[in-house]
Amino acid sequence: LVVGLLAVLGEAWMARILNRQSELRARSLAISLSAVARPYLLTYDYLTLQRMADATIQEPDLAYVVILDKEGKVAGYGGHRDRQGIELTSLANVRAIQSESPRTQRLTFPSARGKKEGPVTECSAPVRVGGPQGERWGTVRVGLSLEPVRREMMVARISLILAVICGMFAAVFASHALARRITLPLA
Repeated sequence: LVVGLLAVLGEAWMARILNRQSELRARSLAISLSAVARPYLLTYDYLTLQRMADATIQEPDLAYVVILDKEGKVAGYGGHRDRQGIELTSLANVRAIQSESPRTQRLTFPSARGKKEGPVTECSAPVRVGGPQGERWGTVRVGLSLEPVRREMMVARISLILAVICGMFAAVFASHALARRITLPLA
């Protein structure tokens, strides 16, 4: 019972840590990309922004990279050149455009590479000119797939279950051996 309780608490603790690390990674990517995208948004260089989004989406855990211009239209969408210039109307996009500072949220999003739909940690970061309170010139949205976290949690869960089973067998064996040690001299 104690080993099982420790396994459940350990799994919850690991899940929280892995999810937090995913959020921090998505935030870091979004903030870095917004800093790099700033001069290209200022000059309306959508070709470079699209190339930047295409290059960034090559990272294996990224589900999507979207760079929005001042008007909220797509300036670059990793892997989807055909979406350049359109306005995305999803609730997540509206929240991203309205956020005043980097914002992290959980979404279910289909992968840009045709994989099945899955959970994503998204961070949206505003692109500002003239410091943190300056005029907004765009928004960067980065979606980091949580599939690797799910896989790691499954491995951890299986390991913990095996540890609980081994712990139970060890406890039964030890108690049986101890009981025989006591009862054998009495017999």
